[in-house]
Amino acid sequence: MEYKRILLGTDGGELMGPVYDHSAYMAQLADATVHTVYILDAWFTKYPSTRGMESMYYTLLSKGKEIVANAKKELTARGVRGKRVITEMLEGSPAERLVEYAESHAINLIIMGAHGRKGLDRLIIGSVTDKIIREAKVPWLSYGARNDAHKWYCGSVRASFLLSSRA
Repeated sequence: MEYKRILLGTDGGELMGPVYDHSAYMAQLADATVHTVYILDAWFTKYPSTRGMESMYYTLLSKGKEIVANAKKELTARGVRGKRVITEMLEGSPAERLVEYAESHAINLIIMGAHGRKGLDRLIIGSVTDKIIREAKVPWLSYGARNDAHKWYCGSVRASFLLSSRA
């Protein structure tokens, strides 16, 4: 399988450093284009607007633009040619929109971070990565914190594997 179109889902969080490293490495190996996507989960826009909500929306929109611009900067600093980095900012449910984006842009590989939330946090916030893993029709790589260690996981529609772990 060739990985010519890589989807990098980013939230700009602290786990993104290793995700940028691996995305850049894979892009350089395959001469691939990296689609760096941030999804603004603006659930509150479904309700009647107030000035506070409108202000929050524009603040989050600005932050999202900053996150994808920073992701492009991080990838180019790691050797990916600037024209090989596409940045997108979309709105909606992050997992649903990333899966839709992967399908509509013929993505070959999805790379993302995972926070490793457990318990009530996971129940309330959910896991975008887990939802993508269940819905994606292409292979994926996930870097995240699990049991106080950082690990790479990979998988496809049929199977998933632990690649490595670091204490």
